[in-house]
Amino acid sequence: MDLNVTQGSVHGLIGPNGSGKSTMMNVLTGIYKPTAGKVEFAGAVISGRTPSEIALGGVARTFQNVQLFGEMTATENVLVACTTPSSRTCWT
Repeated sequence: MDLNVTQGSVHGLIGPNGSGKSTMMNVLTGIYKPTAGKVEFAGAVISGRTPSEIALGGVARTFQNVQLFGEMTATENVLVACTTPSSRTCWT
């Protein structure tokens, strides 16, 4: 599969149950290793790195949590997940 994501854009991954959405995210974030091919981010191969190394490099995921911060906007709730020691932000 080829997936190109433009810097600064927001994308969604949708599909029916069992279509591979979680598997795709697990491969992108280093939980699973690809059985073929490679994962590249910002010009570097990240497949084979640990999930923590990948997250510190700017690729991370969250898990569905229906308990949001009610006093915050939707964007502010998303930004909570974007806090890492990395110099990157969610939108760069």
